This record gives sequence, structure tokens and C-alpha cells, in this order.
Amino acid sequence: LRRAGGGLLAGLLATVTLCAADIAVTDLFRVRTFAEEVYTQAAFGSLLAGVAGDGAWGDQRDLVVGTVIHFLLGAATLLLAAPLVPRPGDGDPDAGWRLSRRSSPRLNALLAAAGWLITLAAIALPIAGLAWKAGLATQRTAEGASVQWSARKAIQMTARAPLEHGREILWSLAVAATAASAVLIVASIASVWGRTRRWPAFAAGVVAAAALAIPGPLVGVGVIALLAHGDDSMWWWLTPLYDKTILAPGLAQFVRALPLAGLVIWNQVASVPRDLLEAAASEGSGPVGRWLWVGFPLRAPGLAAGWLCAFALAVGEVSATLLVYPPGTTPLSVRISQLLHYGVDDRVAALSLAVLLAVLALGLSANWLVTNRRRRDVAKS
Repeated sequence: LRRAGGGLLAGLLATVTLCAADIAVTDLFRVRTFAEEVYTQAAFGSLLAGVAGDGAWGDQRDLVVGTVIHFLLGAATLLLAAPLVPRPGDGDPDAGWRLSRRSSPRLNALLAAAGWLITLAAIALPIAGLAWKAGLATQRTAEGASVQWSARKAIQMTARAPLEHGREILWSLAVAATAASAVLIVASIASVWGRTRRWPAFAAGVVAAAALAIPGPLVGVGVIALLAHGDDSMWWWLTPLYDKTILAPGLAQFVRALPLAGLVIWNQVASVPRDLLEAAASEGSGPVGRWLWVGFPLRAPGLAAGWLCAFALAVGEVSATLLVYPPGTTPLSVRISQLLHYGVDDRVAALSLAVLLAVLALGLSANWLVTNRRRRDVAKS
């Protein structure tokens, strides 16, 4: 635990930063956070006027101070996590120490029990709650209306939800896949470039800290300021990309998913043994070829897990997407947020349960890709 102290503290600060920068839960419970205030000002247009330079400094002071505080939290998170990233000369970290049944059976049993309790609290309880909400049915009797739970209704509504919201699901998949692919490409290039050079690694850390810490609504405002322009502007040709394509929500989800998924990809690229790359170079492979044919294939399961991580984060992103999605391309996360405010609890619960099961399948797939490869490497060593 002492050696993992930096990682534990980094995880704590990452949780604080992510929760402070999101509005999906606080908006539902009417908690006025800094991110919620940013969204409110952006929805009314006063924040956009301030970004454009029409507002006074006094009106934007709190915004700047709050953003700086969030950025410092994100920077502290990455600084604490940086020593945990393997260096190129460390070799293959998959062949390291691991618990076995013979080494510590009591500790294994304790860890297994704790893991199952956490799993039940984090997964089983929300699934049970959503299934209960989706199955509630009101029946009228001679004595009045009574509410009863029906397993049949819960199953039918959950199975029907993806069909009823198929258009939103397809748009979410398209936007999230675009954002996740962009995260994979950018993070892979930055990771390769930062293996042996300090300033690219520092620049990548600054960008990741900003993307991690800046509130989601402020990201959406930045995308609007970047792409939406008037006819008299020299950047008028960007406006059709904002109004008629999925570039704006894809860019917003890319920024939101880059820090966490990028850290996964960075670890995978940094753990590629240096001697393998040098051996490929000695055989005549160039800088690009040695990564395309040696480095990236060696870490293909980990890179696929990073892509799935970015994809899951992009699908669930709502705080920035809510401000930038074009008409006719409503993502699923935005639709769920809208339905939550309409009071149709059973419909929202069924749709959320279907999404939760799908994201759970993605998480299990990402975990299987990493653990299966790790077990094979450990077995070989």
C-alpha cells in the first residue's frame, strides 16, 4: 500500500475531479455546483457572450477561478499517477508477482469477499433498482389504484427499449465510435512520441489535465466557440460542420474521454520492451514500421481495451453533448436526460437498464482482453 500510495491518491483526486466536473446527477437532484452554473449560463447564452469578449471581467472572474482550480486538481492527479507509468526499459510488466492459491489463501479469500461485495454494491443494486422501477404497474380496482411489480412488464419494457430508441442508439454508437477512434489515434501517437522525450510527455500531461478537470459544459461552450461562426467571419466554412455533422458532439466526447482512456493507452505503449524495438530497427525497420508491426500488435489487447474504455465514456457523456448535438441526431445519453425530467420513471428505468447491461458487457469485454493476455504471458514466463 505504501508503494501504491501515489496511485491511490491519484484515484481519489480523479474521482473528485470527475464528479465536480459533471452535471448528469447534480442537475437531477438540483444541486447547484460550479459545473451546473456553467451549464445554466451556457443555456441562457450569457456564458457564450463572455467567451466572445462581450462580458465584463467581473462577470467571468468566478468562471476563470473555478476553471483554474479544476485544472490544478487534474494536474495533481496526473503528477501523482506519472510515477506509476512503466518506463520503456522496465521490460514486460505482465510477468510480475501475483497472488496464488498456495501463497496466501486467507488473503485471497478476504480479497475475493471484498471484491464481490463491491461488485454487488456497484452493479447488482442499480440493476435491481432499475428492474424494480421498470416493472411497476398501476392497476385500478374497486378500492382505488394500487401499484404492483410485474416481472413480465420489466422484461418486456427492457427488451423493447432498444427498439423504441434505436435511432438514438445508432447516433450514440456512431459518435462514440468516432470519438474513441480519435482518442486511440491521438493517445497512441502521443505515447510513442513521449517515450523518449520529456517535453512531448509534459505537453500531453497538460492537455490531459485540462481535459480531465474542465467541466463538461465548458467543453461544450469551447466546441461552440470553435465551430459556430457567423457569415461575416473568416471561419464561416466551419459552421456547416457544426450544424449538419456529428463533428461537434464527437469532439466534445473526445475531450471528455481522452484523459482516462489515454492513460490506459499510454501505459500499454510505455510497457513495450525497448530491446524488441531495437531488434526490429537492427533488421532494417523504420520508426513507423517497428511500431506498426512490432509495438502495437504486441499490445493489441490493451489498446483495444483503451478503445472500449473511451467508447464507454463517450456513450455515457451528457454534460458537454447536451449543448452541441445538432438537430435530428439526439444521442442516447441526452434522450435519457430529457426523459428523466419528464417523469416517465418506468420507461427511463427500462432504457437505463438496457444501457447498463450493454456497458457492463463492454467493461467485461475490455477486462477479458487484458486479463486473458496477461494470463498467457504469465503462463509462458
